[in-house]
Amino acid sequence: MAKKTRTEPQREGTLRLLAQLMKGRTHTATSAAKELTMNREGALRVLKALHKHVPGIQKNDSSQPHVFSFSTKEIHGPSALGEHASFAAGISATFGAAFARLLRGTSYHSEFIKLRDTVVARLRTTWQPHFEDLGRKFIIRSGGEENLDDRSGLLDDIIEAVLKNQTVLIDYTRFDGSQKQLRVSPYSLVVYDGRLYVIGLRHNDERPLRSYRFARIANVERTDETFAYPSANEYNPDALLRESIGIFMGGEEPVRVRLLLAEPWAIYAHHHRWHESQTVRELPDGRVEVSLRVRPCPELEQWVLSFGENAEVIDPPDLREVIARRLRAAAAHYESAGEG
Repeated sequence: MAKKTRTEPQREGTLRLLAQLMKGRTHTATSAAKELTMNREGALRVLKALHKHVPGIQKNDSSQPHVFSFSTKEIHGPSALGEHASFAAGISATFGAAFARLLRGTSYHSEFIKLRDTVVARLRTTWQPHFEDLGRKFIIRSGGEENLDDRSGLLDDIIEAVLKNQTVLIDYTRFDGSQKQLRVSPYSLVVYDGRLYVIGLRHNDERPLRSYRFARIANVERTDETFAYPSANEYNPDALLRESIGIFMGGEEPVRVRLLLAEPWAIYAHHHRWHESQTVRELPDGRVEVSLRVRPCPELEQWVLSFGENAEVIDPPDLREVIARRLRAAAAHYESAGEG
């Protein structure tokens, strides 16, 4: 076996010291000397050499003794935003702060606001006057935002589990009011129509990949079990939801839906896209025919019903019958109330 040269232990110690610094540990000449098994002067020379030749190693000159640490700031520059934030960065941060209303009641709400203020503070002085009254100039309103005042901890647990690929146990309230504990590997946190959803792989289920309304999660317990995050070919949320209205991920095959909308909706239909498969055709009587290719689901029914008496389903026949039945039931409530 070849003998180690005198410099090899020093080289190994220097690499070990560098690894510790990059993992977040700080070193002084004294602590480095213990790690390198050499005197303080020699250890200080090693630290200074690392500071000189390795980007990210920084020295706090104001402290006695000097403290050496590692920071990515020196690698990426003063800020990912550069010396000055761009005008687009200011707009992006402002919309992010407006989006934070969906997270009101949690620490994320205030952090989004702070981030916007930090970015705006880095704008050039000639731009800053244009970013006054930001809370009134850039607004996101989706309606029906959830009250997260008492759910901040649950949201923290879900976000951490998504980031760390960590399986969770959730107490989930179903639509019928029953509650069940589920073991889920959370893949995504989704915002749809002002509401938060978790898309996750449910263990021991025939249709494992499902969406869970965050408001119906009563409790979250993060487990020690982790999972391998699926590749883009195995899990693509955009492709998964492409043939859905909303967040529904049913197993049914998509069908062609044809809907007639009365004249008040004609202009709206030409300038609004409910689904990427949508086509709009004008009819001689002023109505429009909207055609979509989507999966049948409760959200599709709710979408049709939202037009009230201004919509008529042409295809498929099953959906036409369901909508007719639900409208008759709704009308019956008002008829019986009028008789009373």
